[in-house]
Amino acid sequence: MIKRLRDFARKDDAVIEVFSEILLTGIIVLAIAAAAAFVLSSLDEPDNVRVDIDHWVDNETDTLYFRHSGGETVEVEDLEILVYVNGSYETFTSGQIRANYDSDEWALGDVIEINTSSQFNYDIDEDNVPSKLVHTASSLVIYDAYGSIGDSGDSGNGGSGPQNQPPVASFSYSPSLTPMGQSITFDASASYDPDGSITSYEWDWTNDGSYDATGVTATHSYSTPGSYDVKLRVADDDGETATTSETVVVIGPLVYLNDAIALDIDSDGTPSGVQFNVRNYGDEDLTVVSINITPENATVGGLNDPEGGIGQWESEFYVESDGFGYTTDFGYGETLPYTFDLSEANNANDEPVLAANSNATFSLYQFTDGSGGGTSSGAPIDIAGESVDITLIMADGSSYNFTIKPSGPPQADAGGDFTIDEGTTGMLDGSGSSDPGGNIVTYEWTITDNPGGASVSITDADNTDPTATFDASGADVDGDQVVEVTLTVTNDDGVKASDVVEVTVNDLDVPAISYIQGSGLPDAFYGKGSLEFEISNNEDSPVTIQNISVTTTDSAARRIDNSGWASEVLIYGGTTLGYRNGQFQLGDVASLDINAQVDASSDVNVVLRDFVNNGGNEVWVSGDTIYVTFGMTDGRQVTVTIDDI
Repeated sequence: MIKRLRDFARKDDAVIEVFSEILLTGIIVLAIAAAAAFVLSSLDEPDNVRVDIDHWVDNETDTLYFRHSGGETVEVEDLEILVYVNGSYETFTSGQIRANYDSDEWALGDVIEINTSSQFNYDIDEDNVPSKLVHTASSLVIYDAYGSIGDSGDSGNGGSGPQNQPPVASFSYSPSLTPMGQSITFDASASYDPDGSITSYEWDWTNDGSYDATGVTATHSYSTPGSYDVKLRVADDDGETATTSETVVVIGPLVYLNDAIALDIDSDGTPSGVQFNVRNYGDEDLTVVSINITPENATVGGLNDPEGGIGQWESEFYVESDGFGYTTDFGYGETLPYTFDLSEANNANDEPVLAANSNATFSLYQFTDGSGGGTSSGAPIDIAGESVDITLIMADGSSYNFTIKPSGPPQADAGGDFTIDEGTTGMLDGSGSSDPGGNIVTYEWTITDNPGGASVSITDADNTDPTATFDASGADVDGDQVVEVTLTVTNDDGVKASDVVEVTVNDLDVPAISYIQGSGLPDAFYGKGSLEFEISNNEDSPVTIQNISVTTTDSAARRIDNSGWASEVLIYGGTTLGYRNGQFQLGDVASLDINAQVDASSDVNVVLRDFVNNGGNEVWVSGDTIYVTFGMTDGRQVTVTIDDI
């Protein structure tokens, strides 16, 4: 029995051992299966890299920015960026990223930059640029959104895909300067939604929170002048909204057109008069009964026109309008500030009518220093740049106040006087002209004096270019002739100014300098080897001689050389005594130590001493032919022949 129990116990231990082995094997199999399932699941569904990204655009430098703002650190070699440019997505590889980035990892706070101009030949001119960041190791897109211009503070989507972009509200309106009562057209077609479409447009005409109209375009008018803040609200197809506001200025009925200009009415060199325009934007005529003039500078002390103004004796004001004409004030030499009663002359034209929907031109003559009070006109002053407050008082009791600050009148500059040869052309240049208060729009060249009747003309005489051509190609003048040309410039206010230039047409048939026959004196007053003669300036302006050259038919003479105290060349009798101290070879050009000026249409004496041979001995000049070339400061050279000695 005991033996059986022992055998059973042995059998039972064997069974337990078997069961234990089976159990252990099962556990191992389950562990392997779980590991395999984990590996296979990792291959089938790779984990998305979690990164928060700020993305923005700088369109001035054509640069995209991607800033790591949270999440996992990413290996740069596992990154690829797709940028939508030129109608398709362009790839910026990990190698290109690494070339522009100084680290192998992209971590918190790091910024990746892409210059689209150098990388893709693309200049950014849109408000945003679609971009994608791809994790190449997992082939997953970790960022897909727009970069907005200048916005570096928007958080990324943490790799969760594109987020909805809000719409952008924008509008324009016309006219920009809007008279009261007239319709203004508002246009919101410039608004857009980066990732969808705009579904509604709402307009708030007074920015009071209540939207008054709808539609991509709308019209509105304001009955009184002032500034009005207009708000536009747009909504997109995702329910996002955006607003923007613009300030609309409503004017009227009277508006000073900010175009005051100082004018030299009396042509005395002082721009003491003023001209400016006021527009009546209203639908009714307005009658001006008085004008208050208050200069901001006390040195502007009076207003008076001693010469009677335009069309009236002692007229201080002239108003040109589609209503009625000028007006007069008979006060003589009024001191300022002063309110001028425009009805005191009892004249039908006293109170000017500013016609509806038209401009009125005001002319005030002339501003003075106010010396002498009300009994003297005072000395005229330059009113350019002075601020003057003006108030117009109308017959209906209304008034309009504004400040003028006249700009100076345009300045014409026809350039300096010049000389051209007959048969040639020259350039007229008015580019030195200017307008301190605006722009010169036309240049007109006119021949205003041609006493000799020279056959000359001007090409392109009236245009927007400051230059023109003085054409003397057909001229054959008898002696030099002076032609006066006047340049008249007109600025964008219609104000004109003039300047004069004189063009001398040079007669080529008559040399500037000529030898006076019979004046040659060889070997005479200054002895053997000397020569004295006279030359004449045939022109109407002085000429200046700066050098001389001499040749002769006498083979024995080799140079001009004075061994004594005298100058080798002496030119006297003109405004400036010219001379040269120093020998020079025949045929060489010898500069004068002092240039000689030969006055217009006058004669001077020339002395050469002495003609010498190679040995330095004087040689006789009598019977020889001498050629003397004079070089002038204007570049011309004239040779005279002395063959009567």
